Amino acid sequence: MSFLVKKKRTNTYKQYYKAIRFITLQAMISWIKILVFFVGGLALFLYGMEIMSDGLVKASGTRIRKILNTFTKNRFAAFLTGVLSTTVIQSSSAVSVMAISLVEANLLRYKQTFGILLGAGIGTTITAQIIAFKITDYSLLIIAIGFFIRIISNKEALKFAGSAILGFGLLFYGLHIMSDAMTPLRTNEQFINILLQLENPLLGILAGLIFTALIQSSSAFIGILIVLSSQGLLSLDAAVPLLLGSNIGTSATAILASLKAGYEAKRVAITFFLIKLTGVLIIIWWIPSYTDLVKYFSASNDATTLNLLPRQIANAHTLFNIGVSVLLLPFSRTITNAIVKLMPPRKKLKEKPIELKYLKKKMIDQPAIGLVLAKKETLQMASHVREMLMTILPPFTEKKKQDIYSIEENEQIVDFYRVKIGKYVTKISQRNIGEEFIDESFKIVYVVSELEEIADVIYNSLLDRALIWINSEKYFSEAGKNELTEYHIQILKHFDNALKLFKDFNSKSVSKLKSENKLLRNLSIELKQKHFIRLSQNIPESVSSSERHMEIIGNLRSIHAHISNIIRIMY
Repeated sequence: MSFLVKKKRTNTYKQYYKAIRFITLQAMISWIKILVFFVGGLALFLYGMEIMSDGLVKASGTRIRKILNTFTKNRFAAFLTGVLSTTVIQSSSAVSVMAISLVEANLLRYKQTFGILLGAGIGTTITAQIIAFKITDYSLLIIAIGFFIRIISNKEALKFAGSAILGFGLLFYGLHIMSDAMTPLRTNEQFINILLQLENPLLGILAGLIFTALIQSSSAFIGILIVLSSQGLLSLDAAVPLLLGSNIGTSATAILASLKAGYEAKRVAITFFLIKLTGVLIIIWWIPSYTDLVKYFSASNDATTLNLLPRQIANAHTLFNIGVSVLLLPFSRTITNAIVKLMPPRKKLKEKPIELKYLKKKMIDQPAIGLVLAKKETLQMASHVREMLMTILPPFTEKKKQDIYSIEENEQIVDFYRVKIGKYVTKISQRNIGEEFIDESFKIVYVVSELEEIADVIYNSLLDRALIWINSEKYFSEAGKNELTEYHIQILKHFDNALKLFKDFNSKSVSKLKSENKLLRNLSIELKQKHFIRLSQNIPESVSSSERHMEIIGNLRSIHAHISNIIRIMY
């Protein structure tokens, strides 16, 4: 009897053990399932945002680049530039990194970026406002529309727009998956208790900061907050500290981008961080009042429904960034001056003999900026070619030796530029870029090639003859010397005008350059004719210098032909 009782108890314990083990295993599987769906949904969200951003940037072509370069003359224009650029790119981190790159490349001054950074904060809130609309049910339809526009369209602009719509749909589908994954947690007391702890402002801010820094997207993190709130897992009181931390965390990308940059770029990153930190330090003492303000601006007849919470979170994010901008924009000069004093420039090291000023490897993946930098570097190359062109005639006309040996040094620099710019632009063109960027890439490479040809004419054809001429007893006639000087001056002017056209294309100046080109072509013929008349008159200087005189005209005409090619490729 005792044996039977013991056996019965043993069987009961085994059943309890199996039941507990089964429950634990089921719980583990449930948590793994939730985690997999959540991480997968987050990955889709981030990927969708990347595709959307890339599509919008490519669809806008060079507009963002022109906006950043042009509309930053004062703090208010810079502020609107930041808002508009981030509205298109939908990433304040990306705009801040772009600002850092432009400062590093000397295309923008540090103080111009303050307004851009403030505007970027507002521009990125549009994503949160869109997410707050309940359109996740239509995400697959949006994906389908974007996909078919991308596949069917022949025009590149429409293809890029299709990519943006596709990314937009993926973003919402990712949110949909995350929302479904969170549904079982509504009744999980442990998870709810953890979220309740986040109503502590310091813990909430720290959690928002860390999580946003890890995923490097405040929009994604706020999307997660909206998903949690829509499932009834997160209150507005807990969401506000989290989104405040997220605003600080979004500066992590800019700080990382500035680590290997110069002191000017580091100022931009620190400023972006301080802008966000200042706003948080002001709001942190007034979170309950701020929450009431958000509720007031998000008033609804049905304030008890879960549908209101997403809109409140989106509005909290928007109001924070608007408030920071209104508060700090009037003091932009004072703040930037203070940061300049706190972060003074380091003593510059001695520059290398040949050094690129603008080309940055990290901008290869951003063709809009990368091609601006390549054009800037091409103009630097052109300045050395111009110096060669300006220096080459005086040794003939005045037998001056000064600076003639700088031609060899400049020729080496020009060759260096040709190789570096050519490789850089080629790498950009190998990316998936549009026809507009391909066309611009070709023009830059073509101009670089023509500049090198001009340098070669000077170095290979004229330099050796100039050295021989200086040491000879031969001279040009006074009329011949004046004619060569005048022709040389006109070629220099033509060169400068061609570079102006390359720098800032102006269709009105094209016709002027065409007529100028024709006059120079006729001038070379006229000068040869005048020299022939002097030969027929048996003028001694003209006879002795005839071979060299005709060679110089011929070489200047070759240079003129290469300049004309630069003009021709621009229209």
